[in-house]
Amino acid sequence: MADTIRIRSTRPSAQELQVLVRIWMETFAGHTWRASHFPRGTETEDEEREWRVGWKLRALDNDPTNFYVVAHEEEKKTLPGGAVEEDIIIGWTSWNSVAEPGKEKSAEQKGREEVEEMGYRPDAMDKTEQERIRAGLKVVYKKCIGEGDARDYWILQVLCVHPSHQRKGVATRMVRWGIEEAARHGKGVIVIATPMGKPFYASVGFQTVAKMDIWGEAFPGMVIRPP
Repeated sequence: MADTIRIRSTRPSAQELQVLVRIWMETFAGHTWRASHFPRGTETEDEEREWRVGWKLRALDNDPTNFYVVAHEEEKKTLPGGAVEEDIIIGWTSWNSVAEPGKEKSAEQKGREEVEEMGYRPDAMDKTEQERIRAGLKVVYKKCIGEGDARDYWILQVLCVHPSHQRKGVATRMVRWGIEEAARHGKGVIVIATPMGKPFYASVGFQTVAKMDIWGEAFPGMVIRPP
């Protein structure tokens, strides 16, 4: 099975992001993370999907450190109408690396961009809960960095594998790719995991150093220190 899977880094197009967001929403259907932001669930999926695609497009435009690692399965699949798709996206990760020296954004610029992004939030979103979670994430990231420097770490923002392709080693290959690439640049990696994902991240070398609460569930902040 592994021989049919290809891993590549990319800055996805708008069309590819539609596919990636669809996979993410299927992977995390009914999950606390989604419900905390969009409590009306399937009733507002269209609004959620549109916002997530736009949010990721804006992040790519505004942040040159943002990139993706995508897993493809080389498999022929007949689509409606008879067309044949031979390269199917089955999973992806989203990362933030470190800005090149002299190209770092100031705190003021980051603040302006955050305020601007808040204006895109749809009515279906629980904005109060989203702001609480954003604040909590910042605290956990700081705890993960500890006395170190934020520039010594890459951030693993998202990991998802389509439910029909899980437990086949796809997640391990994508995450190890990022860990090894970060280490090649002398960087460690930080991830805020789901409770269910914690054992997986521990298995590839992450250690828990902090946690945040979302609806009574502990989401661990986990770290691989710089080499």
